[in-house]
Amino acid sequence: MLERHGGYPYLETDGSHGCEIAAEVGRIVGFGFIDREIIHRAAEEAGVPKIALQEIAYEGRRNVVDRILQAMNAMPPLPRIAETWEA
Repeated sequence: MLERHGGYPYLETDGSHGCEIAAEVGRIVGFGFIDREIIHRAAEEAGVPKIALQEIAYEGRRNVVDRILQAMNAMPPLPRIAETWEA
């Protein structure tokens, strides 16, 4: 599910060609796409300290890891290997 931030969907793009893929998906579904470079330039022009952007990026990555760990904790435990052979 896409979160919306200021009329734009928020997509994590860490990985291979993520920005290019996100831009193409945005074009296909009719959304604009703003990459990190544009955000950093706008923040620089607005006088936002670079450390603030680094903290925001770190928080975003940490939140992704937290969500993954929470989802894993919510899963039922896997059966032990011996239990799968006995069934």
